[in-house]
Amino acid sequence: ADVSKRSDDEVPAGIVIEQNPDAGTRISQDETVRIVVSTGVERVKVPKVSGLPVEQAIQALNDQGLKSVTKEVFSDKADAGIVLSQDPRPGDQVEKGSTVTLRVSKGLETVTVPDVLQQPQESAVAELKLHGLVANVVTVESDQPAGLVISQSPDPGVTVNKGTSVEIDVSQGPPPPPPPPETTTVPGVIGQDEVSATGALEDAGLSVSVEVIDTLNPDEDGLVVEQDPSEGDEVDPGSTVTIFVARFPG
Repeated sequence: ADVSKRSDDEVPAGIVIEQNPDAGTRISQDETVRIVVSTGVERVKVPKVSGLPVEQAIQALNDQGLKSVTKEVFSDKADAGIVLSQDPRPGDQVEKGSTVTLRVSKGLETVTVPDVLQQPQESAVAELKLHGLVANVVTVESDQPAGLVISQSPDPGVTVNKGTSVEIDVSQGPPPPPPPPETTTVPGVIGQDEVSATGALEDAGLSVSVEVIDTLNPDEDGLVVEQDPSEGDEVDPGSTVTIFVARFPG
């Protein structure tokens, strides 16, 4: 017998699918009978289609007699519509008509920015992370309580790519009150002579104005009998203190 082989989509491998001459034909003893044996369903090599636009990938598979099914997935490695991977792998031998699964990029996943205004910082950061976003915390002075989010960018409701950074301004509270102004305590100089009184006031960082007033008491002659501001008053450094020096006529 003369045996040849041929693929067949319906007859299992090893089964004779043709013979010549046909069964029942009378032939001489030395005449050759030719038979064709099935090798089963034709096998083809899976082409490499990863990296191709999905339409081209499907056509390439069809050209090889293969079917395809697509599964779309988000990816930051390829633009939307590009084949990321395939199963079976390129080069594998499969039966003609087999199905190749293609994972196709949907591009970057997008999310809606949540509203984290007036939330405590820790809560806002956790909520942004839950949505696949990264918090960029900036502390700012504000009359709002410390630790609260007082503004955010992008605004709530905006659609952005997953992994986008969202800036949140967190109040560090109002600025501290300014320190009280520096003051000087006015020393008491009543009863001192003009020179001593002037020296004491100037040593305290104050300016001196002298006014002379008459007195009927000779013991008060040349002494300070009044001062303005009074002893113990708090005044700005460099303020003027008026001293009233008595003069006894005689």
